[in-house]
Amino acid sequence: MLYNSELIRELRDITVLYVEDEPDVKAALSSIIRRRTKKLIIADNGKDGLDKFLLEKPDLIITDIKMPYM
Repeated sequence: MLYNSELIRELRDITVLYVEDEPDVKAALSSIIRRRTKKLIIADNGKDGLDKFLLEKPDLIITDIKMPYM
């Protein structure tokens, strides 16, 4: 089991795709994710998220369940 400091070190080595259609939520959470990961890719909707997933091959995806355009 990873402890908090170990987990934070692990996050520094991953690429995250964050798919969010709500601007306020996206701004708040992307700021936190960006500080803790190697690379953050942001998509505004389901189609954009799928396109970026296929292009970038991120290690982790964070997304809504209900998303426009998919």
